[in-house]
Amino acid sequence: IMGAPFAILTKIQIYFLGPLSKHNFILFKMQGLVWLAILFLFLLKMYSFSKDTDTKYFILFTILFITLNPFLIEQTQFFRYYNLYTLSAFSVYFLIRKKGDDFGKNRKLFYGVLAISPFFHLFLFWSLFIFLFFKEVTILIRKRRWIIFGLFYILIIVIALNFELLLVNSWNTLMHNYDYASLNNIQHRGLSLGTFIKPIHAIFVYLFGPEVLPLEDMVLNVMFIVLGVSLIFILLKLYKENFQLTLNFLFCGIVPFLSLYLILDPLTLPGMTQAEPKHALFIMPWLIFLLYKLNSYRSGKIINVLLFSSFLYADYLMISKDFPNWEKVEQTINSNKIPVITDTPLDLRTNINNDNIIWFQDTLGVENTLQNNDTICIVMQGWGNYQVLTMEQKWNSAKGTSVAFGILEQLFKNIKGIIQINFG
Repeated sequence: IMGAPFAILTKIQIYFLGPLSKHNFILFKMQGLVWLAILFLFLLKMYSFSKDTDTKYFILFTILFITLNPFLIEQTQFFRYYNLYTLSAFSVYFLIRKKGDDFGKNRKLFYGVLAISPFFHLFLFWSLFIFLFFKEVTILIRKRRWIIFGLFYILIIVIALNFELLLVNSWNTLMHNYDYASLNNIQHRGLSLGTFIKPIHAIFVYLFGPEVLPLEDMVLNVMFIVLGVSLIFILLKLYKENFQLTLNFLFCGIVPFLSLYLILDPLTLPGMTQAEPKHALFIMPWLIFLLYKLNSYRSGKIINVLLFSSFLYADYLMISKDFPNWEKVEQTINSNKIPVITDTPLDLRTNINNDNIIWFQDTLGVENTLQNNDTICIVMQGWGNYQVLTMEQKWNSAKGTSVAFGILEQLFKNIKGIIQINFG
């Protein structure tokens, strides 16, 4: 059900454009622009409805941020629902800013939004759930309903004690093809140095995009450190000036963001997707809000000018990065009828529509191809196939890579053997 509006629009695209092919795939990718355009329209509507000057300036700042930000520009290039997720995250942000302080009167509204949030993204639901949980606990403590609070606390403990049973049963119910999980062999990802690096890396990606690696460019590294110190400073100032807003920021932004990387990710089973920066997009509006608050200070305005300048620099690095020239690969394959041995046959068939594409684990097909052709093309995109990884090491897969590695190793041995026979 996640990303349902995206799926519905895709069905409409298929109805009018036909199945995805190399001739129309660019039109399918334009769906990202559709959701981005709706986000711009939403922000402009909020601008026209708002009577608060500060909110109007924040919206203008946000529009400028979205227009130049490398991460959002990069996400728009893919046929994925993350621009829809971004739109929903901003909608939730403005809902909390407008209605969050008067939670008691708007409780039904918030729970209604919580109910529909999984149709947009699972982690949007997570951020809202954390927000509502802390809001309810705060109300219980404020009204001194200790009995209710105590029972609620006991319920949480009982659930925590049976967490592994709940996790295994849910996993096996949802993922019928991956029924390896049981209480006897359950293994969590656990904590590591990478666990604590991930939140920092996510913020870096939100600012400068995924195409620039941390520590790769000194200019962006310095800018990131300056921004980190500035964000901590402005968050402390916000705590002193507006405690209620800080709580909303904490409950819907910081706590869900950190819990995603420091709690949920270490607890997940093999086969579950690792937490990536794009999964925590719910914090993006709050991050922009903190950056906007820097404008209250002269030095903060200078920092934001440097920030937007660094966006342009990161955009340049992104578009100037060298990638494989797939157009030339396609021309070579189509013109010469060269067979392709690959680990992603469906991706290549979608783009080049060639029948001479063989999956590298098709032993018989690979053997016939090697015996009957003087020239072959090998396209391997799976990095894990080049080394033996256990299921615990390759956590975003339901299995390790020992089988694939062995098949790939045998493929290269066969090629080497054929070369030695022909030229020996």
